[in-house]
Amino acid sequence: MTASGIVHRLARTGRHRRFRVVAAVTAALLVVVAGPAYGYWTSTSNGNAQASAATLARPVMTAGSVTSTSAALSWTQPFAPTGYTLGQSLGSLAGCPTVPAAGSTGCSATSLTPNTTYTWTLSAYLQNWVSPASVSATTLRQATTTTLSGVTPTAGVAGAAFSATATVAGWGTPTGAVLLALYPNATCTGAASYSTSQALSQGAATASLYPAAGTYYWQATYTPTDSYDASSTSACGPGITVTTGGLSFAGAATPVAGQTNGNQNVTIPYPAGSKQGDLVLLVLANRGSKIDAPTGTGWALVADDSSLGGLAVWWHAAGAETSVTLSSLGSANVAWVLDYTKATVPVLALDAKTSGVSSAPGSTFTPPSLTATQASTVISLAAINTTGSLSLQSAQGYGWRASLGSTSRALGVADRFAPAAGAIAPPTWALSTGTSSWAYITMGFTFGP
Repeated sequence: MTASGIVHRLARTGRHRRFRVVAAVTAALLVVVAGPAYGYWTSTSNGNAQASAATLARPVMTAGSVTSTSAALSWTQPFAPTGYTLGQSLGSLAGCPTVPAAGSTGCSATSLTPNTTYTWTLSAYLQNWVSPASVSATTLRQATTTTLSGVTPTAGVAGAAFSATATVAGWGTPTGAVLLALYPNATCTGAASYSTSQALSQGAATASLYPAAGTYYWQATYTPTDSYDASSTSACGPGITVTTGGLSFAGAATPVAGQTNGNQNVTIPYPAGSKQGDLVLLVLANRGSKIDAPTGTGWALVADDSSLGGLAVWWHAAGAETSVTLSSLGSANVAWVLDYTKATVPVLALDAKTSGVSSAPGSTFTPPSLTATQASTVISLAAINTTGSLSLQSAQGYGWRASLGSTSRALGVADRFAPAAGAIAPPTWALSTGTSSWAYITMGFTFGP
């Protein structure tokens, strides 16, 4: 019987209305089953053949080799996909396609920012079904390179400025600080003999150091303050040779303090090892009374602030004598004898000096600068009205030589070589404990061969 015959018969038997309801429901079910399916948890077959429900597995995504600017991405294929899409959480995806080929299993994301966390999301498609996967990774800091240049001079005299420039290459323009140091060995190991830290400016920093006589090797170490760059250290070298320039501190005699009722004809020995031609300094300190000049010939006054409670200093080119005599030394007075020497007998002359008293108590003190008129050895003396140890808080190229104590006063000695005329920046002296008023004398001596 034909379909039209069946319908005709149903209509005649009164069941035509029920057929229309069943047909409408069946058509609706067919429409639902035949539409696209976008879920990825369960799929249902609607073909002519019988099939059971199934779960669409997810790919497993990993980030393998990660550098400062790239990440190697890979993923598994638990089913044969008909296509992929790939996204990146920050910036624009580079190095990988946003629509990888259906048969691909990985790619390398590039142009990333160092020390940054990224997330990559992969969507695997099977016709109208989608299965996602993701992975996160943090890029490394950018490796940097620190190099040295502008090393000047490579040979010079002690006290002169030796300079070098450190340049750092990294991510963009690195920021941070560079420690420029001079080491006493060609491997730059152990403690540095001299060092200073300088902030980078446009990726470079220049510093000057003032080494004593010896052989040294430059090295620079970069420490970043930005979030992207890694630290680095330059190669050890180049080396520099520093020879003795000017006068060298040879030593100090034991200080002599005045007795309760004063001393008469006090003899103060020169430091051990003093020899003819050395620069001998007689330094006296008191608490307000005038100090008599030393007896004997050849002594020249540098400065006398003793009436202000300051220092009085005389200088002398040593002859055959081994001591100096004072006609008197009051109970409030202290005397020191200092010796400066040179390999050859120099012709000495006082070039410049500055002296004074700072009555305001303090734990640190910076004397005025001295202006040298020619190459000279500049000696800084600082005294306090109490016992204690004196050191250099800021050297400014000066080398600390001694902290000479007594029962009532203390004297600090520092010096440097000024290779040319000009203003010489002063050091800052520091008292180990407590505060005191300060007295100072800074003097420069020229010398011949």
